[in-house]
Amino acid sequence: MRESLQKKCDQFVQNQEMLKRSVGSGDLRMRSVCAMMLLNADLVDESMLSEAKQVLKEETGLFSNFRGFGKMACITMLALSGHPETAMMKGKETYEILKSDFPRSEYLALSALSLGSKVPDWQMDDVASRARQLYKRMKKEHPFLTSSGDTGFCLLLALSDEADDVLIDRMEGFYKELKGKFPSGNGLQSLTHTMVLAGQNASGGRVVALYEGLRERGLKYGKSYELPMLGVLAGTEASIESLVGEITEADRFLADQKGYGVWGLGKKSRLMHAAMLVALDHTKESDAMDTAALSGTIAMMAAEQAAMCAIIASNAAAASSCN
Repeated sequence: MRESLQKKCDQFVQNQEMLKRSVGSGDLRMRSVCAMMLLNADLVDESMLSEAKQVLKEETGLFSNFRGFGKMACITMLALSGHPETAMMKGKETYEILKSDFPRSEYLALSALSLGSKVPDWQMDDVASRARQLYKRMKKEHPFLTSSGDTGFCLLLALSDEADDVLIDRMEGFYKELKGKFPSGNGLQSLTHTMVLAGQNASGGRVVALYEGLRERGLKYGKSYELPMLGVLAGTEASIESLVGEITEADRFLADQKGYGVWGLGKKSRLMHAAMLVALDHTKESDAMDTAALSGTIAMMAAEQAAMCAIIASNAAAASSCN
């Protein structure tokens, strides 16, 4: 395994344990995604996570959307800011702006925290308005698939320099190209969002080649919320062969780790986590002068968000079935 990838695999496992100690055990799927979010943050430690946890508790009410099933993700984002109290204040302000354009939800709370640290105050109203228009157009194209879980994607797309028509046309092009290869559901729609955000290198052909390459190695990749990660990988410049090989190596590593055994996460989640690790290893740190780097970072954010939204949605469905 390449040294940089091995380091990320090791740190990923350590991050999961750190989150468990400082934030709480929580849902293993959510903890895994949060551990990914922490991978490139050298300044985040247990004390920062504990501080972020306390800030969230003090600054939000018991029934706040910031404290739902996505609570660990909110704490992680606050810790990543380096200044949890300031980030919480900005997140709440952003939420107030966004809720005039989108329904209140846990998804919107996560988006508010994420967006609050990236968009200046003077630009937020315009971003929210554009995101709302993109959401309406998505809803028109896919009325039964588009829901509040797509809010974050719309907000990320609203940061693009591309015209709305271009963004929508590209998404629809990918959807039509891939709907015969993958089920026509939320996973596929999230994949198309991620591919557009991943930049010009992403293509349906590369996504399918990745999926088929893994299958040829006996690895059955998931066709639901796991799909967006293939979109991130498709946007990299690495060859399909090398990506498939690295995912296979990362998957073998995770198979020996706690939480991925018989009573832990299934093979599809494990394989998606392996793909996430490889994608992170190929995503350079963002540079204002490096368009490819910025696209890769934003696409990674979109894929992480897709995973978080799927976890929140599955939890809500499980809770509803128990009532």
